[in-house]
Amino acid sequence: MNLMPNESVLLESEGKSLILTTHRVRYQVETFGNAVIKSIMLDELASCAMVRSSNVLFLVLAAACFVIGLLVAMSGRRNEGALIGGVVLAIVFLIAYFASRRQVLALASAGTTISVNTQGMKLETAKQFIEQTEAAKNARYLLGRP
Repeated sequence: MNLMPNESVLLESEGKSLILTTHRVRYQVETFGNAVIKSIMLDELASCAMVRSSNVLFLVLAAACFVIGLLVAMSGRRNEGALIGGVVLAIVFLIAYFASRRQVLALASAGTTISVNTQGMKLETAKQFIEQTEAAKNARYLLGRP
């Protein structure tokens, strides 16, 4: 990325795919023959958001399978298979729950949105990026005021 006059880098992600400067936010990724470059000038930045989601239904199903398997196993002789089946299904639903978890950092303008998968990133790190982006936008706004 070529910096503009009087522009400096404020923050970079570990892989340098997301860069915050005094003038803009830039996202650049190249993988397996595909390339994405998105840039939003701070003057045009409308919102910053970090969204974390998961499918809690999988946790409920895991608990239900375990409890039903346990109750059936305790109800009479030779029902140990029900407990094993309940535990196996509970483990499958737990794996599905962890696979359904998503965390995305979204920076939007009127024309485009930069969405970065931040799975594994600590909440505090994402929060710091959002706060620094807001501070840079505010500094840019105050710079243009008489």
